[in-house]
Amino acid sequence: MSLHQATMRLSTIRERLRIGGLFGQKLPRHPEPAGRDRGAELCALLAAPPFGITDLSDAALPLYDRALTHRSYANGGEYPAAAVEDNERLEFLGNYVLDFIIADHLYDAYDLPPGEMNRRLQVTRNTKLANIVLEQGLGIDSAIRRKGLALTDSIIADAFEALIGAIFLDRGLDVAREVVLAIFEDEIAECDTRRNYRGRLQEYVAQQDLGNLAYDYRQTGPGNCPVWAARVTVGGVPLGKGEARTKQGGGDARGKRGARPPRGGVRCNRSGGTRPSPSSGAGGYGRDEVDAAVSRAIDLIGGMGRFVAPKELVLLKPNLLQGQEPERCVTTHPAVVAAVARLLVGHGCQVVIGDSPGAGIVYNETNLRRAYARAGYTAVAEETSVVLNYDTGYQTVSYPEGAVMKQFSIITPAVAADAIVVVSKAKTHMWTRMTGAAKNLFGLIPGLEKPVFHFRFQDEYAFGRMLVDLNECMKPRLQVMDAVMAMEGDGPQAGSPRKVGVILAGSDPAAVDTVLAQLIGMDPLEIGTIRSAAARGLIDPAAVRTVGDDPADLAVPDFKKPSTYTGGGAGPWRRVVLAVTQRFGKTYAPRPGVVGEACIGCGKCERICPVHAVTVTESRATIDLSRCIRCYCCHEICTEHAIALSRGLTGRLLARLLG
Repeated sequence: MSLHQATMRLSTIRERLRIGGLFGQKLPRHPEPAGRDRGAELCALLAAPPFGITDLSDAALPLYDRALTHRSYANGGEYPAAAVEDNERLEFLGNYVLDFIIADHLYDAYDLPPGEMNRRLQVTRNTKLANIVLEQGLGIDSAIRRKGLALTDSIIADAFEALIGAIFLDRGLDVAREVVLAIFEDEIAECDTRRNYRGRLQEYVAQQDLGNLAYDYRQTGPGNCPVWAARVTVGGVPLGKGEARTKQGGGDARGKRGARPPRGGVRCNRSGGTRPSPSSGAGGYGRDEVDAAVSRAIDLIGGMGRFVAPKELVLLKPNLLQGQEPERCVTTHPAVVAAVARLLVGHGCQVVIGDSPGAGIVYNETNLRRAYARAGYTAVAEETSVVLNYDTGYQTVSYPEGAVMKQFSIITPAVAADAIVVVSKAKTHMWTRMTGAAKNLFGLIPGLEKPVFHFRFQDEYAFGRMLVDLNECMKPRLQVMDAVMAMEGDGPQAGSPRKVGVILAGSDPAAVDTVLAQLIGMDPLEIGTIRSAAARGLIDPAAVRTVGDDPADLAVPDFKKPSTYTGGGAGPWRRVVLAVTQRFGKTYAPRPGVVGEACIGCGKCERICPVHAVTVTESRATIDLSRCIRCYCCHEICTEHAIALSRGLTGRLLARLLG
């Protein structure tokens, strides 16, 4: 075994033992603030309708207490010297108990086709769960213990699911069923297409050929309690306004450009030239328009039969990162994943959806289930009859032809598959400038082994050479990219959604990424993977040609670049300054810093840091900038936006010189 292998394996074993030990501890409870009787509070909550649990035992109280304890409070809260268990494990259990009870009720009480039953099951989505909790006055929102966070729909929904899990463990399935149906029976009965106001409006506008349907959004109110106002226009004529606590509540469209049907595809041939075809300018994520866009994109490059054969086992590889709600544009949208899955199933393939979450996440079944559910892939698997991967093993795959890597540790489903189909997400990236087709395959590396690669390949172009080796080693058959809503700014986690309206498809990741770079106003040769592929003679970005829609018509020239971006024009003076910044990279590059009030001490940044520059003490992260290599993994993995980036005086001066 080489020293490199030993380092990876020991790192993984150490982290798994540490985290496993933490989960196995019996953690002490917080002392309660003076004057607050937590037990009486919980008893009153559970005795009230619809719960009706009046004989709560002292032994069961900690279970219900945990169900209503958010991780921000559990990781220190008001009493950093003590720690309590949070509700995430109970939330995982409750999510499946809730779905089972409602699915069983739908099957027993309604004679409906599977698609309609699945639509009614959507009452368990986070936003709807939170609305139900608040509208029915269940009292859960006021009983949730948290620290330093606004009370979001996600926190309320997770606590509700955790409470259902606690009731199931304490009282059994029959009592849990009574509670769930008392809350949801009317919601289920009314949850049909007649309540889908946006869908009804979209269908009516299309049937009557009234023109373009568009939503414009405006946020008002304080940051911790925003109000979204939506204005809808048809054919440019104002139709109405609405307000809601969430953007989705105001309407399902995003950005300021109106919905329009998808366009496009990308054709990539290595022999001779490379011929991508932009694909689909998609107005939104409605099933029909996404299905049409994806089908057209793949048809333009030869159809699904060109890439896979019937009965083959296909790994469908999305961008999962660590599992976020689709509207955040962190993950590949489930509508695009579902569209590709349906085409593969229709072609007679066996399909497995799989990925290894980001490097701050332990690669285990519990975290996979949570990430799949939050990204919407659990619903995709149920709807399309494909399988989600829960095998967390990995194998060593040799690649003696590699330029910088001769072997990789690869997750088992990728090794076992006959073919890999990548369904990536178009995003900016603080370190690699953008992430798309080629970088998506980094998800085949088991989660806690990813930091080893960041430590070894500390330059973005060296990292790009490694990614080209990985793609050449695993050779995905087909690339489909979700650029309907992309992420601009400080991606891949903390950026902002931005409409591009495109589905890209092709066989060559470098060609697909070349078209993406052009769409968002970057020079393809600035991207490490494209530059490396070009240096090896795998692609000539200037020779990339497209079929389908013209990329020039779809480009977004004002697409916001990450704050670390140094691209643009290149005169002699600028080349000199760039050479200086590359020589003294730490001086120029933005420095990560911890936003104290936002940090919850979860430890993801500490686990992901390849050089151990981050430590978490007393529920607060600190960063040793003298050790930091500016890979921005901590910024990428932080879901609480608790890692901010800033430049020193010299760095700001260089940035101004670079324009």
